[in-house]
Amino acid sequence: MVAFTLFVMRFGRIIRRIHLFRFIFDKWRGTAISVHKTLLVNFLLFRIKDALKLPIWVYQGTRIEHIGKVQINAPLHSGMIRFGRRKFFRSGKTVIINNGVITFQGNCTIMGGTTVHVLGTNCQMQFGRDVMIGENVKILVGPDISIGDFTRIAFGCVLMSADFHYVLNTSNGKVHRSMAPIVIGKYNWIGNNCSIKKGVVTSDYCIVSNNSLLLKDYSTDLPYPFIAGVPGKIKGYGLRRIYNDKSSKELDSFFENDGGDSMTIPLKEDDPDFNWYCNGKINVHLH
Repeated sequence: MVAFTLFVMRFGRIIRRIHLFRFIFDKWRGTAISVHKTLLVNFLLFRIKDALKLPIWVYQGTRIEHIGKVQINAPLHSGMIRFGRRKFFRSGKTVIINNGVITFQGNCTIMGGTTVHVLGTNCQMQFGRDVMIGENVKILVGPDISIGDFTRIAFGCVLMSADFHYVLNTSNGKVHRSMAPIVIGKYNWIGNNCSIKKGVVTSDYCIVSNNSLLLKDYSTDLPYPFIAGVPGKIKGYGLRRIYNDKSSKELDSFFENDGGDSMTIPLKEDDPDFNWYCNGKINVHLH
């Protein structure tokens, strides 16, 4: 029985490597590209010569209630923008409701189960280059939300630039704004199930711990801040995400072979930020 199970697993891996079978398999799972939705979106948004490049791919399980205005400020190529791609989770619709403007500065992946709702004609959602939005994220844009280049927002997060209702302070009679833009810096790594409210600003290379609640401007001149807690506070500095694939593979090998609880990377005097180890080519469709 064990031998038969192993045979089936190996046979399945071989079959999935064949493009036709992989296409059929993904269709059966509901994780493949929706051809008719992809064609419809591209030809609604772009001139024919640009639409034929199919810069936007729409995956199965994606509902586009209103496409609105979409701008891509980069050379167009096939599949550079992806709506509804699935990796970890299989349930929940991806929903795009754009009543304003969505702007992409380059490649971007919006994973499955995510909602992007741009609430009004004066509202703008801007994605930097090679941004990835994880699965089951909820983004409500009213007014603007901007996400910097190479930022990763993990599954289950909520970004809301509007509270929708006013609150009166009965001790002094004051009522504050219910809306304010959100500005997320470059190379941010936002952990899963974080909530980011109106008026939040983060610096470049910021790491936010999972389940944190961000409520204010966290921008700082100090390098590589780390935010955690409810409400979120800057807990430290000098922590960087490692984007370099070669470095990540070396670390995987080290820890899988029981190398211990930590590995010390040598410091180079001419590179105190460890750019040689952390930086590398970043492909948003793979990370």
